[in-house]
Amino acid sequence: VFQFDSKILVQQISQDSNNASWPITLTPRVLSLWKQMSPSLKTDQAILISGDEGCGKSDSVLALMNLFELPMIQCCITPGTEPSLLVGELVPNDKKNFEGESPESILWNDGLMTQAYSQGKAILIDNISQAEASVLERLNPILEKERACFIKRHCSIRKLTT
Repeated sequence: VFQFDSKILVQQISQDSNNASWPITLTPRVLSLWKQMSPSLKTDQAILISGDEGCGKSDSVLALMNLFELPMIQCCITPGTEPSLLVGELVPNDKKNFEGESPESILWNDGLMTQAYSQGKAILIDNISQAEASVLERLNPILEKERACFIKRHCSIRKLTT
């Protein structure tokens, strides 16, 4: 992705860091983190960054992605986060077409991970240590070396009324 002695990188950092909107202070720790992330970004592998809460892990990643203008989706995990936030879910369709009819009563709504994959973006998942087992179960296949994520978008739903 980059070399730290690269004139282009130094020039880009100098120009951007003088800008008032620069999101991070470039400390040796931030530069070290960027250097450690570099090989994984080249090979499109998942990266796990650990450290104390509030030490700047997420901000460092966001600043690096911003520096190279790489699109990213950010998600913050809480103990109550459902797998559907990442993968997606079936939702009722309340929208009507121009004739006033609903073409489908239930639609698929992509989750954040599914959006990132389909749009070619990276995804930053904050606080993964707080994730419930069901969330981790859905994430495991995409964190493996041979990544896979199967989502059945079309399914048969029986309509029952009482």
